[in-house]
Amino acid sequence: MSEVLQTNAFFMITTAAVVVFTLFVCVAVIYVIQILRAIHRILRRIEEGTEALSENVASVRDSFARQGLVRGVLSVVFGNLIGRHTRKSHDTDED
Repeated sequence: MSEVLQTNAFFMITTAAVVVFTLFVCVAVIYVIQILRAIHRILRRIEEGTEALSENVASVRDSFARQGLVRGVLSVVFGNLIGRHTRKSHDTDED
C-alpha cells in the first residue's frame, strides 16, 4: 500500500471513531441530565416535606406551651378530643 492510501485509511478510521465516541458522549450527557432532573425533583419534595414537618412541629410546640406537657400529649394522642371538650366547657361558662 502506498503511504497516501495508508494515511487516508487512518484518517477514515479515526473520523469514524471520533463520531462514534461523540455519539456515546452525547447519549451519556442526556442520561446524566435526566438523572440530575430526577434528583432535583426528589430534593424539592424532600424540602417541601421538611417545611411541612417543621410547621407541624412548631404547632405542636405551641400547643404544648399553651396546654402544658401532659395535656398537650394527651390531646395529640387522642386526636384533640380532650382539648375540644375543655374548650367547649369553657365556652359555655363564658356565655
